[in-house]
Amino acid sequence: MYLRPVHTDLDPQICHNFVKAHPLGLLITHLPSADASGAPLQASHIPFVIDAPPNGFAAEGGETAGSLGVLRGHIARANPQVKAILSATATAPASTTGGLISSIFGSSTSNSPPPPLDTLSDDVLVIFTSPTHSYVTPTFYTTTKPSTHKVVPTWDYAAVQVYGTLRVYNKGEETGAFLQRQVEDLTRMEEDKMQAVCPAGSLKRWDVDESPKSYVEALKKGIVGVEIVIKRIEGKFKMSQENELGDWEGVVDGFKGLGTEDGKRMAEAVEARGKDRVRRGKGDEVIGGEEVVKRGDGADHELSSASAEQAKADGV
Repeated sequence: MYLRPVHTDLDPQICHNFVKAHPLGLLITHLPSADASGAPLQASHIPFVIDAPPNGFAAEGGETAGSLGVLRGHIARANPQVKAILSATATAPASTTGGLISSIFGSSTSNSPPPPLDTLSDDVLVIFTSPTHSYVTPTFYTTTKPSTHKVVPTWDYAAVQVYGTLRVYNKGEETGAFLQRQVEDLTRMEEDKMQAVCPAGSLKRWDVDESPKSYVEALKKGIVGVEIVIKRIEGKFKMSQENELGDWEGVVDGFKGLGTEDGKRMAEAVEARGKDRVRRGKGDEVIGGEEVVKRGDGADHELSSASAEQAKADGV
């Protein structure tokens, strides 16, 4: 992903919050297909649960396995991508130390060694995107367009990309426990969101244990678990921060002026990512923990690390 500094946010907590808000990720792998007629590059949409490291995020440069957290998900066993993953891990050395979550987050299982789990040798990529995105018309640029007409359209959006090591839970008792936990945690997270937006008492909360256990166990046989230890997590919030103040205000007002829910959400997103620039005065922007000054040459110039730290202290 192209990460222009003014649009970039590498704060792991902010990226984790984004994934929690938009958990439907696109899992991308490049593996030899289990089916000779299939393509090696495959992708599947999977809702994920993201776990923060139990001891907090490591300081930049001090990351170790699991220090940026873990993604957990499940995927249909019949999915061709799963078949490729299982085929690719069939000859991989088996682990005798248990799952990655167990080794990083601790385990409540017995002292008996867990069944081996399989890991891909190459990293995978998962992409999370916000549903709030839009074409930006040059008409919104109320300063530059009238003065020079040197404007073109763009697209504003937000995304987080996660790179890491995938381990598949395919069989054995530990697989059943992993899947049960993952399904319960995902359900609880989304049911919480439903309850938060519905009038009190208008929607009955649903729990996994309301379904017959035998039915849930039968369905679990048709899925496999995936666990991704995060090696790198990167956020890109392209929300017109690169524009000078008049054009940025024009984008906010332009989206508000559409009079639609989508326009309202876009205006809020653009304002949220540029919320400090008006307070600090024309030309000064604080974006994602780094301060950028727009100068006469139109370039983005990063200020000192002290300024960046001040920006973080201000809650950006």
